[in-house]
Amino acid sequence: MPTLETLPPEIRALILVALDGYTTFKAAVLSCHALHDAFNASKKSILAQFLRNALGGDEVIAAATRTACIEAHLRSRNNIAIDNVPEFMNGIQAFKEDASVSQSPREYEACMARAHVCEELEVAYSRSFKDRKTDERSCLTVAESDRFRMAIHRLFLISIYIQSIVVLPLCLSVATRVPLFYGEFSVQAVFDLLHIVDWMAKTAMECLPPGTAMRRQGTYPLVCLFSGPLRLYNAYMHPGQADAFLRKVDRRVRRQFGAWEQDILHHRQILSRTGVQPEVPQDMSSVVGLAAGPGLECSKCQARPGERIWDQQNWMHVPRNMRLEGLVDWMGYHLAGNYYERDLFLRYLGVEDPHPKQLRIRNARQINVALSPAPDLTIPRILTELLALPHTGNTKEALYLQRDGFNGVTGNDLLCLPCLEDMVGSRLPVWWGSKKLAAVPDEANKPKCLFGMECTEQKIADHAYDHNHACVGNDFGFLDGYKESNKIKGMYTKAGKRR
Repeated sequence: MPTLETLPPEIRALILVALDGYTTFKAAVLSCHALHDAFNASKKSILAQFLRNALGGDEVIAAATRTACIEAHLRSRNNIAIDNVPEFMNGIQAFKEDASVSQSPREYEACMARAHVCEELEVAYSRSFKDRKTDERSCLTVAESDRFRMAIHRLFLISIYIQSIVVLPLCLSVATRVPLFYGEFSVQAVFDLLHIVDWMAKTAMECLPPGTAMRRQGTYPLVCLFSGPLRLYNAYMHPGQADAFLRKVDRRVRRQFGAWEQDILHHRQILSRTGVQPEVPQDMSSVVGLAAGPGLECSKCQARPGERIWDQQNWMHVPRNMRLEGLVDWMGYHLAGNYYERDLFLRYLGVEDPHPKQLRIRNARQINVALSPAPDLTIPRILTELLALPHTGNTKEALYLQRDGFNGVTGNDLLCLPCLEDMVGSRLPVWWGSKKLAAVPDEANKPKCLFGMECTEQKIADHAYDHNHACVGNDFGFLDGYKESNKIKGMYTKAGKRR
């Protein structure tokens, strides 16, 4: 029986080329004599073929190579100030997108690292525009994949410009920004870039807690250009740390970037949308060919947002801020800020607090409640249980659920993103109230707060501890915040201690 050592060198070379991932490829070459010998015998052709397998077609390789070469060129300047702008611009424009350009080992490493980022982002993009049921592999065609990856590598280059302290001033002027960013690209290529930036902005927002995303939504195209694809990928993979990965745009810089931000907004008008599906100008084509017909319809609001729609078939891929670790942020601002309810909720899910330093509660009591994580708890299971909450009867919870508009909706019904968010936000506190009583029966002995989940004084430590807030208040949805606050403050001092 033949062994790896006895296989012909050309077969061993094919094995190397077929390996999944550059890290595995390097480990194989460095740890196996037979593969190391095969690599040395055909080093140039093996590296070229492995690069093609990882990156894509010639256009992608050309874009990736130009990005790596310009990055190396900027690095060689050692942040020396640019005295002669025309000379510098000519030097940058001398780098052409050419797949035949040879790469240094460092440039090759950079291309391979970015290839992995492109592959992972493409899977997320495929879920948004190609097939909502995309799992671990992209469903884009070869041509669609090449266009997406080419745009990502070009956005890598834009982020390199912005993150360079010597090149950043050139990004502030239209005269130098346009040649740097879009000089050699066709209108279609610019269209693709701005479409991908728009998608990146929405993806970044979905990595953040819902309240944070809404407050900052106007800035995210600029944030994504500042951050670049790598930071977006890290934010997507680790949404609990998304704020740390996504670069902040200083206000002073934003003022100077006013014209550029207007450029982005102007180009986004080309991408005028119905929901999140792009309306493509007649003289351009979208990265992903739009499906024929009206598309899938939300069962709640009848919107047709393309592939950005969910039922039980793709609940495993809900937005990243709806993962188990971030679900506490959907409990509502006041209930999520209740240190007692928050602690029990996270323990029940079996996850760490995504924002452990967010709550600053004075005089908080130690929580001595025995509560084990619920077994086999997943987002699809929770969404199923949210839709199955009982809404019949005369209890406050049943009356509350009757008003939210999701009665009769099941896991087989499609929900667009706004409706999915509304459903989770309105029903999660009720779900938690029932789960808490089942897991900690002693909680039934606590009095219910008159204002329930909508109580604005849950930040008072003793009030949060003494009362059950995972419930519906007497006048849910019609609270007088001023009277409510005064009533509760009459029971507690400013220090949070009961009188």
